[in-house]
Amino acid sequence: MWCILIDPVEMLSTPQFQGARPRIVCRDGASISVQAARYTYCTPRDDKGPYTHVEVGYPSHPFPEGADFKHDQDANDQDTVFAYVPVEIVWEWITKHGGPVSDTLGIE
Repeated sequence: MWCILIDPVEMLSTPQFQGARPRIVCRDGASISVQAARYTYCTPRDDKGPYTHVEVGYPSHPFPEGADFKHDQDANDQDTVFAYVPVEIVWEWITKHGGPVSDTLGIE
């Protein structure tokens, strides 16, 4: 069960497991892919973290907060990735969509 007492920035910046993390699903139904590992657009670029910047991909809803980090400026937000996005900006988007649905951040 996700716990609101855990710092959300710390949750997004700490590696949970190697390999692709599941999409984060928000309470309003919006979802977003947030990845951090040595082969993604993150800082630091390793499998250990903690991460200050992460790769965001294919948000189900527009991601205007990430406009400066958009990989393909001509693509729709839902059709591209965003490189080296500060975790605070990702959390802003998640919060705007009602916060994460229980268990979607992989926190027990």
